[in-house]
Amino acid sequence: MLVHSRLYYIDDEPIIDDDTWQRWANELVELQRENPFDCNIDFFDKEFLDWSGDTGFHLPLHDKNVKKKALQILSIHKEKK
Repeated sequence: MLVHSRLYYIDDEPIIDDDTWQRWANELVELQRENPFDCNIDFFDKEFLDWSGDTGFHLPLHDKNVKKKALQILSIHKEKK
């Protein structure tokens, strides 16, 4: 969710369509609801606390690790085209 939100909101380079992102967001919300104790992973816990899956805009999209991974995935995606 972080990587694809970064590609969409910051880099304007989405590699999945909105419907796919929403399906993944809904699935993540459901997993979080069903497994609340497994959601404490010591990074980005606060950002995903009570996350509804409606948007990824508020997520830490400028985080250096998120940026790095997003650019790696975008590069791989462009190579496969």
